[in-house]
Amino acid sequence: MEHVDTEAVAASRIWDALSAGLRHDAPRWLELAVELRDSNERQWQEEDRSRHELANDELAAIKRRIDTLNGGRVEAIHAIDLALLPQFEIDTSAPPLVETLGQTIDRMTIAWIREERSRSIAWPSGGAAPPLLAEVRHACDALRRAFDANVEDLVTGRRSVVPTRTVKLYRPAGTAPGEET
Repeated sequence: MEHVDTEAVAASRIWDALSAGLRHDAPRWLELAVELRDSNERQWQEEDRSRHELANDELAAIKRRIDTLNGGRVEAIHAIDLALLPQFEIDTSAPPLVETLGQTIDRMTIAWIREERSRSIAWPSGGAAPPLLAEVRHACDALRRAFDANVEDLVTGRRSVVPTRTVKLYRPAGTAPGEET
């Protein structure tokens, strides 16, 4: 297998970019990961808004914004895969990973948001971390280790990956199930 600089695609590099921002020489896939985090943050905020007492039209508007953000999320995951995977020489005869690197990066951005929100909501005063925050951090660490293991498996040829786009189709607004469009 062709050598890939695993440090250049390490989970710690992604986490640093999510936490501290991008360096001026960041690769496109990492820029996309930060953009995905920002979009996932907006989606989380919309989901928070939906939990309040709202009129039906307000709730419907939030649902439409969430659907739009989710559609962008699917496209961003695919774009990350298309930008990142050409760095690897994929052995297509090897068994595939369960999810693409872009999908794992998506989960990492959500975990990052969960950790940040847990810290600000459940632990606003600092001090010793409550058990729930420790669990969130443990899950984040496990996800970073899994990402690095997936990269190593791709580099060594133990695993392959097929960049697949998630397909989720919506009916045009105003159409009911079974209506012809």
